[in-house]
Amino acid sequence: MYSPAKKIEDSKVPIALEKYLGSNPSVRKIRIHFDNDIAGRKAAQTLKTILPDKYEIVDEPPKAGKDFNDFLCMRMGIYNKKTHERNEER
Repeated sequence: MYSPAKKIEDSKVPIALEKYLGSNPSVRKIRIHFDNDIAGRKAAQTLKTILPDKYEIVDEPPKAGKDFNDFLCMRMGIYNKKTHERNEER
């Protein structure tokens, strides 16, 4: 779970990601797959803002539903009442 600071500028890169990037200097593109909710969108925007310019950040939230599990259930036709209620709100 990644929780950015209230002010984006005060946020830090998660330790695991920072270590991975430090150990893999050839990485130039990072794909972000956070939940499609307020917290997930804020976390994605924060990382896009605070990571150095040497990385291409690709933000790929699920096309529908709160997370990829919801999205896959919807694609497979598995009904989840809460998911459908959330989608109607968007």
